[in-house]
Amino acid sequence: MKVKTSLTLDQDLMPVVRHHAARAGVDLSTWVEKAIRDRAAHEDLLAYEEWRASWSQEDKDIEAAFEAADRAEELTA
Repeated sequence: MKVKTSLTLDQDLMPVVRHHAARAGVDLSTWVEKAIRDRAAHEDLLAYEEWRASWSQEDKDIEAAFEAADRAEELTA
């Protein structure tokens, strides 16, 4: 479901946004929505990577063991 809203953007940014939307062949709202979704996905990935970087060596070893078991199962399937 779509919700109507308004955004305030820098006037120097509007031509850039319009250009990219036109180049993508979509309307302004669709392009902005995709840009927001892409940025949110990127932020989620960064948070996930940060979380994994905080793992102890034991946690990393456990993950590696599970991944090795998964690969072995795929080879025998």
